[in-house]
Amino acid sequence: MAPGRLVTCRRSIMFKETLRIFHRNPVTSTITLILIVMASLGQVVSLGSLYPILQLLTAGNDGVRTANGSIFGKMLAYIGWEVTLGNLLLLFLLLGISYSILNLAAEAYHGLHLRKVEVALRTELFEAVVSSNWEYASRLRHGEIINIIFREVREYELTVKFAFYTAGSFLQFSFLISYAAYLNWQLTVFGMCVAGAGTLALIPILRYTNTLSKETPQIANQMSNWLIAGLRALKTAKALSLERFLIRTVQPSFRRFASNYFQLNVLVTSQYAVMELVAFVAISSMIYVGLIVLRIPHAELFIILVLLFRALPQVRWGVDNYHRALTSFPSLQLVRRYLAQSQAARAKEGHLPISPKWQTIVFQNVTFRFNEPRAADPILEHFNAQIHRGEFCAVLGPSGSGKTTLLDLLLGLLRPESGEILVDDVSLRDADPGSWHSQLAYLGQESFIMAGTLRSNLLWGSDIAHGDDELLAALKAVRLDTLVEDETKLLERDVSENGSNLSGGEKQRLALARLFLRQPALIVLDEPTTGLDVETERFIFSAIQRFSTNVTLVVVTHREELTRGADQIIRLSTEGAIESKAHLASAEVQ
Repeated sequence: MAPGRLVTCRRSIMFKETLRIFHRNPVTSTITLILIVMASLGQVVSLGSLYPILQLLTAGNDGVRTANGSIFGKMLAYIGWEVTLGNLLLLFLLLGISYSILNLAAEAYHGLHLRKVEVALRTELFEAVVSSNWEYASRLRHGEIINIIFREVREYELTVKFAFYTAGSFLQFSFLISYAAYLNWQLTVFGMCVAGAGTLALIPILRYTNTLSKETPQIANQMSNWLIAGLRALKTAKALSLERFLIRTVQPSFRRFASNYFQLNVLVTSQYAVMELVAFVAISSMIYVGLIVLRIPHAELFIILVLLFRALPQVRWGVDNYHRALTSFPSLQLVRRYLAQSQAARAKEGHLPISPKWQTIVFQNVTFRFNEPRAADPILEHFNAQIHRGEFCAVLGPSGSGKTTLLDLLLGLLRPESGEILVDDVSLRDADPGSWHSQLAYLGQESFIMAGTLRSNLLWGSDIAHGDDELLAALKAVRLDTLVEDETKLLERDVSENGSNLSGGEKQRLALARLFLRQPALIVLDEPTTGLDVETERFIFSAIQRFSTNVTLVVVTHREELTRGADQIIRLSTEGAIESKAHLASAEVQ
């Protein structure tokens, strides 16, 4: 795409994004815009109130008559004040304070507006990811999700922020120039022509600044990647006494980042220098033309100069804010693209309820493959199995044989390419997910533990009211009552973020206690004892079997000894061969 068309496309997208924000936050957006307009007008009015003061000082009796006839003189007369220098100065002070308050209110409310937009967008993104189908969500990289929700949304916010600032600069410039032209359009036009010609020198500086700004995130990411790589290689470097070599490897990324930052600072300083030079040329030219050529009153000349002095920086700020918005524009596109993809992958939900008294789960000729080009071979093909209520079903097989996929199909997270999964006579394709999931309990290899207390972790996700006695009984069942000496303080025992103050076994047992409290009809376990010592593994599995006496239990495991007592064993292989044995005795398992 040609550069001109690309810029036009970006402007169009930014305009549409602004309209989208207005549509979603009409009240807040409107108030923000009104405050920006009022602050811009307030600046013009406060500066304009200097005009009658200067007339009073420079024009004698004529100045008094002119000041009395001005809008500011009429304002004083309306409130019963005499038009005197002191009263005019007091009016100027009050208007200046009002402008400052309006400007502060506009900035504060704009910040509040941006915060609401940021929170709403992060929530919308996270909701879209959580609500997407599992086949899509399982392929997402956690680091990428965190980066988009945290960093890219922040950059998106900067795009919106600088777009608003650009509009604010344009409004202030328009109001200031309009008032200057109202006083004397000839001198105003002349001053604008001089300033416009001078600011042409800013174009190459702004372009180079924009280029460097776009490179900054890439250079920062490169430095971050080099640092991560260096830290990962630290043990090797120390083992081989290569510390100095490691430093020399990473150091160039520091230099590139520092060089980029230095050049940006020089360019920003150059912009100020050019604007100051243009201002000096414009002032001297306008004073000469105003006094010698146009012979306008001194008060009028002074006010026009002040107005132009306030207006010209708005041009630079507006252009600068516009380029900053464009710099953050890729983040806007990334956020919107990611949001659209996640929303398009929203899980399709059925509506048929599943009876709490169901008796049989049937896998009927089920075939499944992931919907991606490289997934040519099915994970499961023409798979058939039947699980009766109250049975213990063990699923065995090497890595990559489809054990976890089988559980995901059973949970309703994935849908088969062909065949059906029936709970009694209801297909999971047509079932209401909430109706099915409310009867399940699931425990994977990694347990979800959040910062809080043992109580808050036990009650997470539960819509059933549990008394303290039930919670304590659940903790005792998994032997977590030994975490504190005083049982009355057990439920309020602190749990750090990700359960970092608990061992791996304690975290898994806490998740197990939460599972027991759900009172499920079906328990699904995906290698819940991976990474645990043998003693903890045996305890957890023993507790599960004791609890699930009258509950259907489906367990994925790679350990044969954990299948003792299984009513049914399903063996999967990477070649697709499947062996299913039902109603086995312990001797047969051995």
